[in-house]
Amino acid sequence: MPKRNKNRMFSSFNYSTMLVSFGTTTFLIGLTNLQIAIYVLLVALVLDFLTGVYASFVESIKESKALGESVSGFREKLEHLMFVTIESEKLRKSILKSIAYLMIIFLVYFAEVIFFIKKSPIVADQGSLSSTLYAVGFCVAIESYSILFENLKRAGFDLSKKISKTTNGIKENWLKIKNLFKEL
Repeated sequence: MPKRNKNRMFSSFNYSTMLVSFGTTTFLIGLTNLQIAIYVLLVALVLDFLTGVYASFVESIKESKALGESVSGFREKLEHLMFVTIESEKLRKSILKSIAYLMIIFLVYFAEVIFFIKKSPIVADQGSLSSTLYAVGFCVAIESYSILFENLKRAGFDLSKKISKTTNGIKENWLKIKNLFKEL
């Protein structure tokens, strides 16, 4: 019986993980703050699109079940996704939203260049914040809100209710502890 190498799985995993993280880190080090912010915005746009498609898929499956239609197998769900859920109007709106974000960012950047708007220094970092970074951050905030509080809610995961339940639980426990100490 051949001897098993106990560390075989971990060694290959560590090397591949190390190479991916090194490549990503090396890639990010060479970028400016604005370039990184643009990549974050692109990731947020893709995530918003995907969570929106998923939420629409969940809603359309619920509607189909309410009408008595059966969508059970993988092939049926895939066909339902491709031909019922994804509509060209929604794709058009996503593309228009992305173009609007890019136009806002370019307008702010050009205003910054034309009017020589200075960048505000960051105390904790060696870099600086520009108006363009603020514009990108605003767009990312809008996309994050759309993902977390609109698309996930439509898909059946209401984050605002989870947060309020958690904070109410913390508040109740805090009051119990406070009352316990008052009794002592």
